[in-house]
Amino acid sequence: MNFWTREKKLWWLPYLEALGGILILTGFFLEFYGISSLILPRFHPFLPLVLLIAARYGFLPGVVSALLGCLDYYLLLLWQDHWDSLMPGHFSFLWPSAFLFSGMIVGELRDAESRRYSDLESQFIKEKDAARTATLQVEILIKAKKELEKRVFLDPNLATELFDVFRSLEKDEIDSIPSTLLSLCVSFVGADSVALYRRDRDHFFLEGSAGSFQCPDRVDRSYPPFFKVYDSRQAMTIRENGIFPEGVFASGKKHRPLCIYPVLSEEYRVEFLLVIWHAPFEKLTPDFFQMMRMIVDRASSRLEFLESHKKTRESVSIDETTGFLRPVFFARRAAEELSKSYRYQASFSLLEVSFRSSAGSKTDFRSALLSVREIVKRLLRDVDFSGLTGDGDGVCLCLPHTSLSGAEVVQKKFLVLWDELLSSFPLLQEVTPVLQVHSFFPSDGRGENDNKLYHSLMIRLDSVFLQDPSTGFYSGQGFWLELQKEKQLIEKEAEKIGLIAVCFETPSWEDVVLFGKALRGMRNLEGKPLLTERTLIGIPLDGNSLWLLLPKPDLNALEFIEGEVLSTWSGTDIPRLKRGSLSIKARLLDPSDAFLEAENLNQLLHLTGWSKYFGA
Repeated sequence: MNFWTREKKLWWLPYLEALGGILILTGFFLEFYGISSLILPRFHPFLPLVLLIAARYGFLPGVVSALLGCLDYYLLLLWQDHWDSLMPGHFSFLWPSAFLFSGMIVGELRDAESRRYSDLESQFIKEKDAARTATLQVEILIKAKKELEKRVFLDPNLATELFDVFRSLEKDEIDSIPSTLLSLCVSFVGADSVALYRRDRDHFFLEGSAGSFQCPDRVDRSYPPFFKVYDSRQAMTIRENGIFPEGVFASGKKHRPLCIYPVLSEEYRVEFLLVIWHAPFEKLTPDFFQMMRMIVDRASSRLEFLESHKKTRESVSIDETTGFLRPVFFARRAAEELSKSYRYQASFSLLEVSFRSSAGSKTDFRSALLSVREIVKRLLRDVDFSGLTGDGDGVCLCLPHTSLSGAEVVQKKFLVLWDELLSSFPLLQEVTPVLQVHSFFPSDGRGENDNKLYHSLMIRLDSVFLQDPSTGFYSGQGFWLELQKEKQLIEKEAEKIGLIAVCFETPSWEDVVLFGKALRGMRNLEGKPLLTERTLIGIPLDGNSLWLLLPKPDLNALEFIEGEVLSTWSGTDIPRLKRGSLSIKARLLDPSDAFLEAENLNQLLHLTGWSKYFGA
């Protein structure tokens, strides 16, 4: 009850402090320095108070304290003029403007730090929960071993073997879990044939198999049990669901599975379907299905942990093996510097370093990156920075406030230092660096040439990475490549594509990413996720827009999603984006539309007539 009362009272505390501070300062300066110290000061005493309130409580309390200071300043002027006129003679916009500007800027900085702290705190809580879960899982395994040893139907050594199975899964990495699962099902459980399937759109494709019998290579919608298990995330076995229907698959042979288990990964997502196709009849006891469930659950837990750990590792900005910035973080920082150069009409350059091997092999390119790291330490200034390109085999150097001639000087010095390091790295004798310089050099005033240079460099930075691994969102170039893949599919199946473009008047890449995460939480009338796993989200690096690719939608579904996007926008708390307006455009397109002939998203805006929404 005390906590609730305290929380209810806290909301007015900043405003009370602001009002009390204004009144106290007014009384103090009137008493000791006179009214002129508040009307015509060299430095107004209300300004530190506004800064303190904004820095402590944020944007809204800072603005309110600034408005209170302006009101007090105005009333003192009226009092000096004996309330003769509502426009006092000594009124000046200088101090009211200073109050408001200080309160807004410092308050927004404080709110931004508060949001960043909240994100870090939530990530820490997740990692803490994951560590606690891992400890609990170890304890559960130890108890499970003891319980299994007491089971009279087990062989004396079976419990120990099962415990060893779980330990082997705990040592697996993401790539080795499928092969371990298949091996365990055959060697430990006793299945004659087992297979793992991964879903790709409307089909399940064979990921791997083991055993003495052949398994189907592909399963489509004509066999419903696979899709039922995938959608419900619940296993189906002949013990609980009866005999499965017989299916005729792509090979022309008839098959009937014995059990289908979903292997889950992070966020309760189905990664694989584990299918037992053949097993000896005498093995199909309750213990057979119980052990299968235990092994699948254990593999799902391990897979979830590894994917969570991988995302955490990829969210770190520095690549641990090379010391360069990861592609996503480099592209974001470089885009910020490019935007500053465009805004303040300053020079900007990029130096791309790739490698070519005379032997036609990429085996030495990691050593080349280590050599480049040594060169970068000796070559770049404090304001410069470097990062990996999307494939991880190249480096890009960002040179703010550097003209084309300056970038060419850096290019020459790079080649000289490379030649000096060749004697220390004999493996690099057959590797040749290839350098390319791209520069933004503003003209007199922001003309059409400046816009073209800016957009071309932004598109180039956008292609540094194709997908952000921490969020799953595609860059502009990555989204375009996925769109081309979808084009090939709809041409074969004579389907259509739903495309939704959302434009923001006040672009911010970080805030658009937050809005994209909010869109993933949209639900339909049945409470299911509105955006399926096949829905792709693309966010170009300039942050001007957000794209949704919806395979095989109908017009009603597209209109419903468009309405939900607007509803989500109105319900989200993203102040920087909401300072401007939002424009949304949805279209249902077929393979004959002109957008499939464009080369990138920039051309797509013009070909589809959406450029007016984006100011392109």
